[in-house]
Amino acid sequence: MTAQHSVVALGVFDGVHLGHQALTTQTCAVAAEHGLLPRALTFNPHPMTVVRGMKVDLLVSVERRVELLREAGMHDVYVCTFDAERAAQSPELFIHSVLKAELGATHVVVGKGFRFGKGAAGNAQTLRDAGIHVDEVEQINAHGGRVSSTRIRELVTSGDLGLASELLSRPHRLEGTVVRGFQRGRELGFPTANLHLDFPQAIPLDGVYAGWMSTGNQRWPAAISVGTNPTFNDVAGRVVEAYALHETDLDLYDQVLSVDFVQQVRSMRAFESLDALISAMRDDVRTTERILGLS
Repeated sequence: MTAQHSVVALGVFDGVHLGHQALTTQTCAVAAEHGLLPRALTFNPHPMTVVRGMKVDLLVSVERRVELLREAGMHDVYVCTFDAERAAQSPELFIHSVLKAELGATHVVVGKGFRFGKGAAGNAQTLRDAGIHVDEVEQINAHGGRVSSTRIRELVTSGDLGLASELLSRPHRLEGTVVRGFQRGRELGFPTANLHLDFPQAIPLDGVYAGWMSTGNQRWPAAISVGTNPTFNDVAGRVVEAYALHETDLDLYDQVLSVDFVQQVRSMRAFESLDALISAMRDDVRTTERILGLS
């Protein structure tokens, strides 16, 4: 990455939600006004996993984050490694060694109240003191509250996928590698792709959902199950599996699969017999088709 003069959107950007999009929109506007490259800087792993030792269930992978930021108009995205050394770095050193030396930043766009550097000592005035022009973007509020990654995580894990999707501006997505499960779905006539989540992600509330599954350039409407399969009561942990509607011969093992959640179909529950389960699964397929506008 060259040090060509640029305006840099600075933040974690987990989710690239409506609040983050306000930053990228302002970054593009400043870039156009001053003839600069619009860039974004994101941190990986999430700073709270290093500073506070927290487990953070992400809304998007870092690869997806970069993709979304580029779609939002960023010329390129600098993924800044956040480790103990970075956490101990002074704001002034971060400005000099990263923003100026790596990114050629003459302007920076941040959210109101953004802090950075050791002990969160750096702020917008620190940037200005270093000779960088700063645009502070006000928080975005929608549906009775501030749009934030934390709020969206809470919506996802409580099952409110509709509002989460509105704040993200797209359906919530899980990504993982397809692995072998019990293969019960195949035996019942609904073969599912069992997802192994390769990094901590915000998983929806247990239940069945209408959505989409995709790998590479292929995409299918899907009924998605999240939970412990209580009818069989022999699954140690929560499982995410997706059935591509009316597809019975897909071979997706070891492929990376994306699953987009549109709306909950029903809650997870145990059934008294296999016949009752199969009947419910048929109903799930019909409901999924209606939700996705396929029937």
